[in-house]
Amino acid sequence: MRILVTGGTGFTGKALVKRLHDDGHDVIALDYKEGVKTGEIRDWGVKVIIGSVTDAAVVKEAMQGVNVVHHLAAAFRELDVPNTYYHEVNVGGAKIVLDAAVAAGVN
Repeated sequence: MRILVTGGTGFTGKALVKRLHDDGHDVIALDYKEGVKTGEIRDWGVKVIIGSVTDAAVVKEAMQGVNVVHHLAAAFRELDVPNTYYHEVNVGGAKIVLDAAVAAGVN
């Protein structure tokens, strides 16, 4: 099964990506930036796409051929970050992921 995990390099996302990959699934991890974890995940043989869930084109690309989506991407509270950012990522990003999944015929 081909599975997309948004937020795939986060604490929970990385563990899920590892488990799904170890279980034999074709996993794609979508995350907003490169980091130490992206290299480690690539070393497992998992495809990593760098981009934001707020970018419909990136999400559409990541969604190609996907059977299942685990949407874990989220913005967490930090100092000096406006509330509008959390709404954009957590609400707007979720809508973009859902719309792309429906358009791609994801189960």
